[in-house]
Amino acid sequence: MKPTIERIIAAIPAWRSAIIHYEPLKGGFTNDTYIVTVDGKSYVVRINGTQNQFLGLSRHLELLAIEQASKLEIAPRVFKWGNPDEVLITEYLPDGQVQPEDAHKPQVISQLAALLKKIHAIEGVERYNNPFEMIERYITSAERLGVSKPDGLAPHLARMVEIAEQRKNAVEKYCHNDIFTFNLLWDDGQLRAVDWELSGYGDIYFELAVVAFSNHFSAEEERQLLTAYFGEYNDDMQQILMAMRYVCLIREVAWAMLMTAIVRDPVNHHMDYLAFQKQVIERLDGGYLDL
Repeated sequence: MKPTIERIIAAIPAWRSAIIHYEPLKGGFTNDTYIVTVDGKSYVVRINGTQNQFLGLSRHLELLAIEQASKLEIAPRVFKWGNPDEVLITEYLPDGQVQPEDAHKPQVISQLAALLKKIHAIEGVERYNNPFEMIERYITSAERLGVSKPDGLAPHLARMVEIAEQRKNAVEKYCHNDIFTFNLLWDDGQLRAVDWELSGYGDIYFELAVVAFSNHFSAEEERQLLTAYFGEYNDDMQQILMAMRYVCLIREVAWAMLMTAIVRDPVNHHMDYLAFQKQVIERLDGGYLDL
């Protein structure tokens, strides 16, 4: 049984005699997340959902990745307590979430590229989450739980298989795999990434594509991102990025399939996953590579 926030607070010795205030933290889909203020100092408490068990990803290795990222000053510091399979507690960064409009500023595009390069420099965390395998596990798990593929997905999966074949020899580096603006926070003008539960060794172009597709990047903004990351730009890079933007949308459908099966009574959001699947497939059918 998933622990409650009340039980977690009561179980931490240093918090027992403190003045405590807590409330759900907006955002988050598969986990229940709270901001907990203890004698004036705030923490983020994440009560883990079941997504990782369906993807075969270790929470212990996720914790190690966050600790490595924190040392690189690209993630919040961890408050170590309890079982990481159940709970993750990190410092709260008060400067706030990166806003979607921020991502279009040239300076922020450069900061995003620098952040990704630091993430991709993480070593020693034996955790793998290639995007093509991730999508396959999402779909397989959803089907085992009784959720069928939505109408219209099959031709897009066939196209994804072709892209996977083209990318089979790509160099893999440690990736966050979920670099949406809602997983990025400002900390004294610097970017910090949260929600590392999908992180693992994978294709860096998928990581770059998440930034491009989720922020509706124009061709010029894609050029800026690729140039800032690689130090150069050519048409082949742009073609790979476009292919991986396509894969990003298929991942969204596969993710929503699994969420349809496993999410019950969330505290942080209310989302119609079936409608979302249909919306994304309509975008794919129309040739649109963003949401």
